[in-house]
Amino acid sequence: MQTLLDILKNLFSSQNGAKESNELDTKQEVDIGVLQHRVNDLESNLKTALRRINRLEKEVYELKTLK
Repeated sequence: MQTLLDILKNLFSSQNGAKESNELDTKQEVDIGVLQHRVNDLESNLKTALRRINRLEKEVYELKTLK
């Protein structure tokens, strides 16, 4: 399975007509790094949101069972 980094490298190299993904220029490498960082941040935010949702669902369930 391809990693996100591999997919991005292939995308950038295909846009430039590069034959190998290691032919990326420095700006593209930085762009890929920034995108990877953003994806990691989004994954972290999603995990945090899911934990909050689970906690709220638990609280709602507990409130319903008290009645």
